[in-house]
This record gives sequence, structure tokens and C-alpha cells, in this order.
Amino acid sequence: MDAAKEEKALNAYIKFLQGKNVSNQAIAVRSKFLEKLTILLQGKSTREEYGSALETALKVEGSIERHQQLNIAREFFPFWMNDVKMIARMS
Repeated sequence: MDAAKEEKALNAYIKFLQGKNVSNQAIAVRSKFLEKLTILLQGKSTREEYGSALETALKVEGSIERHQQLNIAREFFPFWMNDVKMIARMS
């Protein structure tokens, strides 16, 4: 995935959260973590590579708890993979 695709996935995820009436503070926390993760995801395209990038991000990011990081990453994964069916099921 190139940087433009990473940005598109992040923007789509943020719009999804806004549509779910998630607070701006919660969106900011998610965005901060995902900005770091998406940098690590550039040039990657598989589930295995996502997992590897996530493990690295978990080691680097210390401002939120690990379980919250994992939940954010699970929510974001379908957007990163552009899995429209999975995103529709989340709605």
C-alpha cells in the first residue's frame, strides 16, 4: 500500500467513527495511534505484514494501553484491507 492508500483508509475509518457518534477525544486517541501504525504499514499488503507492523507499533506507542491499541487495530484492519463487506457488517 502506498501512503495515499494509507491516508484514504485512515480517513474512511475516521468518517466511520464520526458516523457512529464517537467523541472527538476518542477519535483523536485512535488517530494518533493509527498515524504511527500506518507509517509502518506503507508498502505492505498482507495480514501477516499488518500483524508485524502492529507488533512494532505496540512496542513504540506507550500513551494508551495495549488492549486499547489492539481494539483500534482490529477495527481499522478492514479499512486498511478495503474490505467493504466487513466494513458494512460493522455498521
